[in-house]
Amino acid sequence: MQRRHKRKVISLCFSILLAAGCSPSSVPEIKPAIDPRLTIWWVRSYYPQEDEALEEAIATWESQTGNQIRLKFVGQEDILKETENALSQGNPPDLMFSTRTERTSGPRWAWEGKLADVSDVVEPLRETYTPLALQSVSLSNRQTQKRSIYAVPIYQRTLHLHYWRDLLEQAGLSEDEIPTEWDEFWAFWKQAQNNLRDRGDARISALGLPMSREATDTSVIFEQVLEAYDIQLLDPQGNSKLDDPRLREQLAAALNWYASLYTEGYVPPNAIDWTDRDNNTTFLNEQVLMTINPSMSIPGAQREEEEVYGDRMATIELPNEPDGERPNYIVDVQQIVLFQQSP
Repeated sequence: MQRRHKRKVISLCFSILLAAGCSPSSVPEIKPAIDPRLTIWWVRSYYPQEDEALEEAIATWESQTGNQIRLKFVGQEDILKETENALSQGNPPDLMFSTRTERTSGPRWAWEGKLADVSDVVEPLRETYTPLALQSVSLSNRQTQKRSIYAVPIYQRTLHLHYWRDLLEQAGLSEDEIPTEWDEFWAFWKQAQNNLRDRGDARISALGLPMSREATDTSVIFEQVLEAYDIQLLDPQGNSKLDDPRLREQLAAALNWYASLYTEGYVPPNAIDWTDRDNNTTFLNEQVLMTINPSMSIPGAQREEEEVYGDRMATIELPNEPDGERPNYIVDVQQIVLFQQSP
C-alpha cells in the first residue's frame, strides 16, 4: 500500500509541474528517500563474545565518524538464503559476511555481476595480504570477461584437531602415545573407543567427524583428506580431471576411507544430519574423544573455564600424509562482499 501511495504522489508531482509549463526534460528526477544508515548483515557467531566484539567495533566507528549502521545478525544456515532473496528483490545489504561465502555464493555472484568491484579497497593494502588471500578474491565476471577483486579478505582459518586428555586416560591410553603416521593415527582413536566399549562405556565415540551435506565442515575436512592423498580434482587451468580413470579410482578410495569411519561405528550415528555447530556441541558435551574443526572456536568457547581450557582439552597437528610427508593444510580466506545493487 505504501509503495502504491508513493507512486500516486510522484505522478501528482509530475502533473503539477507539467501544468505549470515545465517540459518533461526540465522536471527533476524524483527518487524515494534512501536510508542513510549502512546496512550490514553478519553471520551470527556460535559464541556471544564474538558478536559483542563486532557491536563494540561498530559503536566505536559510529562515534568517530558520525555515521550510522543498521546491523543484523543472521544464522549460518539462513544468511545466504536471505541474501539471495534480498538480491532477487533488489534490496540487498550494503555489506555481508558469511563464513560460507568464499566456498559457495561468492564466486557465482561475481560471475553474475552481482558483486561490486572493491579493488580500490584491497589494492592499497596489497602488501599486507598473503598471495593466497589475494588469489581467493580475484574472481571472474562474465559481463566484463575479466577478473577483478570482488571481495575483501578479513581473516583466514585452517583445520585444528582437538581431543580430551582425561577421556583418553579413561580409555587406558596416553597422549604421548598418539602416532604421527596416517594409518597408525586413525587406528589409535579407534582403539581408544574399543577400550571404552570394553569397559562398558558406549556413550563416547572416537571421532567427531561431520558426514552431512548441510555442514560445510564436511567439505572442508574432506578437502583435507584429498590433499593428504594428493588428489587434485582440477588441472592448473581449472578444468575438471574427473574423466581420468586413475583419478576416479583414487577419489573412490578416499571416499570409501572417510565413509568407513562412520560405517564401522567410530563416528556418532547422527553425524549424517549435523550442521556446522554440531561437531562443536558434540565434542563439548564429551560425546566424542576427538574432533576436527576449521577454526579455534571449540577451545575459544572455554577460555573462561581455566581447567577445561588449560588442562583437559588439547589441540594437536594433523598426522603425516599417507606417503609420510608433512601435512599441507587447507586454508579458508574469509571475506566481506559488497553488492552492485547497494546504494
